[in-house]
Amino acid sequence: MDMLGRYIAASETGLVHVREEDKLILDEQASKIKGDFLEAAGPFIAHAYAFHQEFPMIMRYSHVTVIYSFVEYRLSTLCDELVTRNGHAETHRPQGFGSIKESKTFLTKVVDAKITQWDELDELAKLRNCIVHCNGFIDKHRATLEIERIVRRNDGLKLSDQRRLLIEGTYVQKISQEIRDLFTMAFKNLHFGSGFYFSRFPAEAGMIFDKRTKKVKIISPESPEPT
Repeated sequence: MDMLGRYIAASETGLVHVREEDKLILDEQASKIKGDFLEAAGPFIAHAYAFHQEFPMIMRYSHVTVIYSFVEYRLSTLCDELVTRNGHAETHRPQGFGSIKESKTFLTKVVDAKITQWDELDELAKLRNCIVHCNGFIDKHRATLEIERIVRRNDGLKLSDQRRLLIEGTYVQKISQEIRDLFTMAFKNLHFGSGFYFSRFPAEAGMIFDKRTKKVKIISPESPEPT
């Protein structure tokens, strides 16, 4: 998640850098134009629209979709790893972990990872779907009222006059931190340690499969008995 955060920060910084470079080019071109105000003003208007409205909107749309894809895949990977470690829960999981909903089922009903950010992930999924399927125009989305509520609840989300979703960097930072907290909590509760890279040893994972209850249980490193 730290690498993803750096990628997002780099794209924000890159946009500012290109904006400033483009402005310098326009200033130089305008200095050579004599007497035609409209000819000089046109490129500046286009520059302002592109770098202050269109490009930031598209960039942050991409950030939301990237974060969603990241968390969907990493949760799926986490579930697969847990199945591999305990070796018995294969029949108690969905047929593959292709969605956040399927991963949530496994992580709440089988291993009880005690993750608390499911509501935030549900909001992220609705925003992502509106972006991908409706280009951000919320009235074209079947969950219009829900998205309106999401916008009201979250700093960094707004609607344009055309009721198109506008995302500021503050929301991207907020949801990134929520995802970081989610995995930190999951790794801690499931005895993975602080890193993302998994081992393949059930004892190190602190997990056993209870055949009677058909659930994964956490065991403490000090004792082989379930806690």
